[in-house]
Amino acid sequence: MEEYLRYRDSALELLQDSFCATALETGRILARGLIRENEPQLKALAAQFAHAPNALPLIGQAAVLGARGNPGVVRATMRGPDLLLITIERCPECRNLKRDSAFCFLNQGLMTELAESYLRVQIETKESKCTATGSKACEIHVTLAGT
Repeated sequence: MEEYLRYRDSALELLQDSFCATALETGRILARGLIRENEPQLKALAAQFAHAPNALPLIGQAAVLGARGNPGVVRATMRGPDLLLITIERCPECRNLKRDSAFCFLNQGLMTELAESYLRVQIETKESKCTATGSKACEIHVTLAGT
């Protein structure tokens, strides 16, 4: 994570807002490694949530699993049957970053890749709060695409 933050700061200075797509893709790449490293735990979670009405609860718990060992605290809460709220306190991606707009693209890339490549579902993510903009925590809304 420290290497990413050094890269983030240099890249943001050079690329400005166009870096956001790079951060999203970086999250997708990181997710592929996390999927390989955590496959037994992901299979257990998939079995645990096999009877859920959709994949959102599983995506939430996988996000919590993927955040283990990071300095932030990730919580996943279902806000109705079709909305997953991911809350990240002390977000490592936004650490020491001040911006006018939300910045958790790496986190959104992680969730998107997990959903697409492991669960074979399409999701949409939208960050509603971000520590980079002064919020106490980052909040990402996750829905199934098309709902």
